[in-house]
Amino acid sequence: MLIAHQFYEYNFPFQFNEYFLYWEKTYHFEVKTQVIQLLVQTTIKKKLDVQQFMEPFDKLSNARKTTVKKILIKSIEQEIQNKFLQPKFKILQKDNSVKYLDQLKPINITKARFIYFYENINITDLFKQF
Repeated sequence: MLIAHQFYEYNFPFQFNEYFLYWEKTYHFEVKTQVIQLLVQTTIKKKLDVQQFMEPFDKLSNARKTTVKKILIKSIEQEIQNKFLQPKFKILQKDNSVKYLDQLKPINITKARFIYFYENINITDLFKQF
């Protein structure tokens, strides 16, 4: 019962901060919505299917697609800055090679099939005595 209570009291690592509340264009809103969906996955290891993520933006120009990737990166950086995500990424590239990075760039997204993000969990907080 004590452990169940501690998990019940666990602060889910995603919190809406001001960054997610504002957007300029419709595609900004779409990116931020998809990032929220990524972050609320119930596993510690978050998986982004890059092709599925980019699909709604297929009709945009290449310059706007790059902007979409930059918005994704900025959203992830926000969560790293808030200490909700670790600054470590595992990328399964389109050629099936695996890359481990500390920072994302638009080219990494272009070459990726899947990107894995890791939740930043402080285990000692889960087992604090009340």
